[in-house]
Amino acid sequence: MKSKILFFTLALSMLLVGCSKKEGDDYLFSVPAQIFKYADGLKPYGVSDFVYDGESMQLFYGLRYNKIWLGVAEKVANKYVPRYEWTGGDDVENSITVNQPYQGSEILNLSTVEAHGIKGTEAKFAFTVNLSYDYQFINAKLITDNLGTIHITDLEQKRFFLKDWIDNYFLVYYYGDGSECIPWCYSYDGEEMYKFASNSSMWYFNAWFRERVVYIFLISFEEGIVIFPSEHICLRLNFRTGESLWSSQNIVFPDVPNNARYDSWQVDAKDGAIWTVSANITLYSGEKTVRSFYLNIDTGEINYIELGIYLIL
Repeated sequence: MKSKILFFTLALSMLLVGCSKKEGDDYLFSVPAQIFKYADGLKPYGVSDFVYDGESMQLFYGLRYNKIWLGVAEKVANKYVPRYEWTGGDDVENSITVNQPYQGSEILNLSTVEAHGIKGTEAKFAFTVNLSYDYQFINAKLITDNLGTIHITDLEQKRFFLKDWIDNYFLVYYYGDGSECIPWCYSYDGEEMYKFASNSSMWYFNAWFRERVVYIFLISFEEGIVIFPSEHICLRLNFRTGESLWSSQNIVFPDVPNNARYDSWQVDAKDGAIWTVSANITLYSGEKTVRSFYLNIDTGEINYIELGIYLIL
C-alpha cells in the first residue's frame, strides 16, 4: 500500500512539473500567434520588459521565417493588446564559421536569440538583438525605427542592452561580461553620436552602470551632473570628452556617514543655472531623513538647505 502511495505521489509530482513547463511554453508560443498580425511562421525565443510611453509592457522576440521578429504588447485586464510589430528583411544565419585561437576554423550553430528595446518620443523605437552561436559567439545588431524609417547597425561581439538617455537619444552598452562598460550614444536615426570617453574621469560613470551608486542628472545629451554619494563628490562631466568642468570634492553631505543608504535622488526644481537637489536617506540606525541643497550647475557652488536656513560650505 505504501509503495502504491509513493508511486502515485511521484507520478503526480512529475505530472505537475510537466504541466508547469508546458504552460510556460504555451504562454511563449501562443500569445504572439493570438495577438500579432504577422506571427505566422514564428519561432519565439523569449520575452523581455519594455517601457512604452511610460507604461510597462512586454517585448516578444524570435525568428519569423528565419528573419528577426519583434512584437511589443500591453496586458490590459488579462488580455494582450499589440502596440508594435516588425519583421526584418534579411535571413538570419543558422550557422557561422569562425576562427578559434589554436583550433582553426569551427562551425557554430545558432543557439539563442535575445532582444531588448526602448521607445522614444512619438513613434521612435530602438532594439538590440543578440544572436548567440553555441553560446559563445555573439552577433549583435542595433535596430532603430524612426517614424517608420528603419536603420540596422552591426555591433561588437558582445551582449548589448539599451538605456533611455535624453530627448531623442539613447545609450547602447554591454554589461555583465566583466568588461569595462563604455556606452555609445545614438540617435533614433541610427546615428552614433559619440562613444563615452574612457579616461580617468569616466570611472564614476562606469561605477553607475555596475554598482548603481552614482546618480546622473542630464543637462544635454553629452553633459550632466554626476553625484557620487559614498565619496561625497559632485561634478559636471562631459561624457564625450570625459572632462570635468568643475568638481566639488568632499562637499555632498559630508556629515552623512558612508554606511547610510541613499534611497533616491531627484531634482526638485530648476531656476536657470540653480537646481534644487534632494536625497532620501536611510541611516544605519534605520532613521529616515531628506536632505536638500541648491546647486549652481555653472560653478558647482552648493548651498545647503537645513530647516529653512541656507548653509554655505
